[in-house]
Amino acid sequence: MVQILRKGKMIQLTESMIKNWLDKGLYTYEGLKETFELMIADKEKDIENLIKQHGSGVRPSFVSTEIVCLHSSIHNYTEALKMLEGIKK
Repeated sequence: MVQILRKGKMIQLTESMIKNWLDKGLYTYEGLKETFELMIADKEKDIENLIKQHGSGVRPSFVSTEIVCLHSSIHNYTEALKMLEGIKK
C-alpha cells in the first residue's frame, strides 16, 4: 500500500485497487504505467526547478520541506509502479 495524491486528495493505493481498476476497464495497464511515470517525471522536474530557483546551498526551510515531500511522492509512485508490474506477471 502506498499513498498518492490524486485529484488533490491523498489516497491509499493498494494492489487490490489497481487490480479492480484494470478488471473493470477503468484503466489499462499501459495507461496506468504511463500515468505513474509522468507523475514521477513531473515531481523530478519540480525538484530541479526548486533547486535552480533557490540554489544548492542553504535554502529556506519551506523549500527543503517541499523537496522532501516531492521525493516522498516519487518514492510512492515508484512503489505503485512496482505493484503494477507485480500484477502484470
